[in-house]
Amino acid sequence: MTNAKLLTECWKTGVRVMEKKEGEEVVVESGEIRRCIEEVMEKKAEEFRRNAARWRDIAAETVGEGGSLFNHLKAFVDEHM
Repeated sequence: MTNAKLLTECWKTGVRVMEKKEGEEVVVESGEIRRCIEEVMEKKAEEFRRNAARWRDIAAETVGEGGSLFNHLKAFVDEHM
């Protein structure tokens, strides 16, 4: 649930698959898979590409020299060496 919420609502890089329960089993029907593929490949493809590129760039900045993750890891290593 958490991953689905992040992908669909926060990062806007995916769609939620609607499932249904049949007794003890959870089932995803073929029509639902088709809907998700069409949404990702056609309806929202450009939006998803833009958002994925944006998150890629943010991640690259963070891990690069001078980025926040880089600085935090460096401080951690410096403190524990």
